[in-house]
Amino acid sequence: MLASMKGLTLVVIVFAGCGSHAAPIGNGGSASGSNAGSGDGRGDHASSPACAAAFAAVAAGQACDAVDARCEYPEGACFCGPRSYCGGAAPTQEILEALRQPVWQCTPVRTDGCPETPPSGACAEAGKQCGYGDCCAQVTTCTNGSWVAGPPQCPP
Repeated sequence: MLASMKGLTLVVIVFAGCGSHAAPIGNGGSASGSNAGSGDGRGDHASSPACAAAFAAVAAGQACDAVDARCEYPEGACFCGPRSYCGGAAPTQEILEALRQPVWQCTPVRTDGCPETPPSGACAEAGKQCGYGDCCAQVTTCTNGSWVAGPPQCPP
């Protein structure tokens, strides 16, 4: 019994740490409120009527009804959709059901000097390391003037 409890605890920890694309941000406001900027109630960077007026107003991690809605802001991007599973052990039906429920997921614009997507080709800052991925993480390093991707590192 104790061994199965340890396995369940591990699955829950992995589920909580890797289940979404970004850590919750925002002030808990509604992501389906009005948008400001264009005169029609939508912000200049919003791509769906379901988008909040501002990136900080998106209730990241909260349930949403506008499945596949994508919202672009100067500070980052958000979308409404199901979360992915990140773990080695097979998830329980309860975990799978929880993951199917769409929630707002946001990714802020990078401020660490790394490209938004994994780079390839030439680079200028020797030793610069940039991490990518939210489940299987991969570090790309500027080595001898070129970006070199390291091996993906996935949870057990």
